Amino acid sequence: MPRREARHAARRLGAALALLSAHALAQAAPEPPAGAPAAPETVVTVEGSRQHATPSSSRDRTAASTVLRGEALRRPGQSAASALERVPGVQISRAGAGAELATASVRGASAAQLPVYLAGVRLNDDVTGSADLSTVPLWLLDRVELFRGNAPADAERLGLGGALYFEPRLPRGDALSAGVELGSFGYGAVHGVGSVSTPAGGALLGVRREGARNDYEYLDDHGTRFDARDDVRVRRHNADHTSTELWAIGRARLGRQGRLRWMFNGLGREQGVTGLGLIPATRARAALERRLVAVSAEQDCARAPSACSVELGTSLLLTRVGLSDPRGELALQAPRVDTEGRRLSQRVGWRQRLGARVRLGLSLGQSVEQLGITALGEGSALSARRSVSQAGAEASVLLGERWELLGLLVEECQTTRAAEAAPGCAEATPSGRLGARVQLAPWLVALGNLGRSSRVPTLGELYGVSPVVRGNARLEPERGVTADLGLRAELSGATRRAPSGYAEGFAFARRAERLIAYRQSSLGVLRPFNVGEAQLLGLEAAAGLRLWDAWRLDLNATLLDPRDVTPGRQLVSDVLPYRSRAVVAAQTEGYYAPRGELLGVERLALTLRGFHRSSRYADPAGLIVIPGHTSVDLELSALLLEGRLGVRAALQNLLDAVSFDAVGLPLPGRALYGSVEARLW
Repeated sequence: MPRREARHAARRLGAALALLSAHALAQAAPEPPAGAPAAPETVVTVEGSRQHATPSSSRDRTAASTVLRGEALRRPGQSAASALERVPGVQISRAGAGAELATASVRGASAAQLPVYLAGVRLNDDVTGSADLSTVPLWLLDRVELFRGNAPADAERLGLGGALYFEPRLPRGDALSAGVELGSFGYGAVHGVGSVSTPAGGALLGVRREGARNDYEYLDDHGTRFDARDDVRVRRHNADHTSTELWAIGRARLGRQGRLRWMFNGLGREQGVTGLGLIPATRARAALERRLVAVSAEQDCARAPSACSVELGTSLLLTRVGLSDPRGELALQAPRVDTEGRRLSQRVGWRQRLGARVRLGLSLGQSVEQLGITALGEGSALSARRSVSQAGAEASVLLGERWELLGLLVEECQTTRAAEAAPGCAEATPSGRLGARVQLAPWLVALGNLGRSSRVPTLGELYGVSPVVRGNARLEPERGVTADLGLRAELSGATRRAPSGYAEGFAFARRAERLIAYRQSSLGVLRPFNVGEAQLLGLEAAAGLRLWDAWRLDLNATLLDPRDVTPGRQLVSDVLPYRSRAVVAAQTEGYYAPRGELLGVERLALTLRGFHRSSRYADPAGLIVIPGHTSVDLELSALLLEGRLGVRAALQNLLDAVSFDAVGLPLPGRALYGSVEARLW
């Protein structure tokens, strides 16, 4: 599909969705038949730290999961990466400030082994296989759901690391809101959101403009870490960014038993590329464009609600990244590299309940993905195409009052084609999982899972991404086996002032083989190959306590033992690089909720957060060590005028701790951010 035709298709689809929204909203609410229950009243609530239930997802009750929502997503200056780094099992890799490359690793899996979904559309690119979390701002999200180690049944892929979902808000009620945010290093953002809703449907429109200089200071040791005599404080240059994001979301009823939902997300960002700390880039720039369109329809096929349903879904993802390096500061071997990706996906699913204890599901999916890379000045170009066919089956059974069993099986077949490759179905990649949930007591649940999954090589790994980084068409899929066992407890007080809390602990193990790595030839060319096996063992723990409806404490910790167990390996160190052995996060919050009794104050809160990540190796030999770091954040927030006005201020990295996330990539020091958000209607 040529780029111009793809853009025209996206625009036509966006226009059609807008017309659908207008049509749904123009329809008057239908009169309910005699004896039918009245439509539920729309209730607007302010979600915050008063939610003390175990933060797990209801999407899959047998898997280890964590949900972030409400105030956890509204902190000023917070990015998706900084919100997730406090979740058990997660380790974040960042290249600097909030708008620079950030990826997530769950339970020691690589970022390419974690599927990331925005509004149900997988964001992982087909160059590196990973998803850049900096392209997922939090301002219009309803919740974030992370599945640690095992993906739920409705996931497009059962990733080796689990699955990560970013779910946007849906239009509920008539509302108009606006917000502004300011902060250190020239940061500024402004957004507006409007929604309308009727019993027949609704629509939401949101737009945000953001920018920052990101010119913070850092310590430059000139490559001599153990010699402090040449250390100097320098300021980052060419790290600025500006971005604009647009959301359009609609929903409508299809008759009495059908539902239709559509979404459009557009993101444009232009930024500087700083390079490494030792070799800074002053003229390199990058431009990102992303267009995401998703349409889904669900129809009940039986009179009883949820007894049987059929769901259809279509999504289109268009991405374009242009990297300009006029001075050769990034060693791209070309003054400009353009990467374009297009993915069209379709999925149909059927779910059936057999009585109250058995649930069955079947799904079929088809996606076509194209990748194009052009390196100007070198005369090189890549054009590759992948088609993926998928079939899945799900069965959930309740045994008695305490046992719930879940079985998943997914079979995929990929057909890849490039200019010098003949089409053909690659090795079939079956994946599956067995999960169990046991209610040991009214307040205690046991969870266990055993799964097998795989990751197919990306088009970039198969066919290359530049004259220096070549491909290998003989690569085989990475494969892994995971297992975990955990307990989850929840205690709720009889009244709001009674103590309540939750606690959970999981032990997990994962073994992976055919891992994809790169090696360099005598000519300086990098080429991927299948090598190595890895074994990861770990423990996760999380707990929360609330007292007197005025104070709460949250703690979580992850211990990880990541080992390279490749037969015949020659390196002395067997610890996998870029994985910390220990991550600990703590948060304590005191809050006052007069509920409008004092000048319309809904809630006042003072929050103190601490975070520690241990050191990690930056090379397989264990010769380069990235030091561990500890940070402390302070936040003050207030909801005023019965929740219509939110005022927040956050002091990040209160102690101004020096930290580097990767070799030569400094992270910001102390920073102050503030935000004001008002519900105008």
